[in-house]
Amino acid sequence: VVFSGGKNVDAASNVRINSSNFPDVNFRKRIQVYDKNHDGSLSKSEINKVKKLDLRNTKHKKNMKNITNYKGIEYFSNLRSFICGDYDSDSRRPKGALDLSRNKKLEYVSIGEQPFTSYIKEVKLTNCKKLKELYISNGSTVEKLDLKGCTNLTKIFIMDDNRLKSLDVSSCRKLKELDICEARKLTKVKLGEINKLEILD
Repeated sequence: VVFSGGKNVDAASNVRINSSNFPDVNFRKRIQVYDKNHDGSLSKSEINKVKKLDLRNTKHKKNMKNITNYKGIEYFSNLRSFICGDYDSDSRRPKGALDLSRNKKLEYVSIGEQPFTSYIKEVKLTNCKKLKELYISNGSTVEKLDLKGCTNLTKIFIMDDNRLKSLDVSSCRKLKELDICEARKLTKVKLGEINKLEILD
């Protein structure tokens, strides 16, 4: 239990939707839809029902602004699928970090799926052992990608990324598809002892 002007996580494991748990105001707005009883908190039951988070910001979502801080994503412990991206393109926007290393049930992650882009600088997926597919595309600003311990990852697509310079997939022993042909600045790839690779582009 953390105390800071009131409990952020109470004795019943309810997670308060506040600036301590979710510092980004736009992230808070997006997840309020999962607060079904409108008590300002996410109960364990409400959290367990969230298996997919689609945080793409389309031009059709009025008054929705880009998320630059994903702190709080770790509370969604039952998450299987995570998708994010912004419709507009502006290289001046802040480039935050995305730490999904505590979302251990993740199977699918997509960042900047077309026609969207993303402003994330660092992606951490350490020890996400159930992760199977990863997509990073469309003008992504990812500079650092941590895939250590992603032992069940079978597909990696990095398309139209102009920041990532190195990639270590040596612990992804089940990797079958690695598409990095459009990762413009990628010059170093550590494959290790991967022997199931079928497609390398």
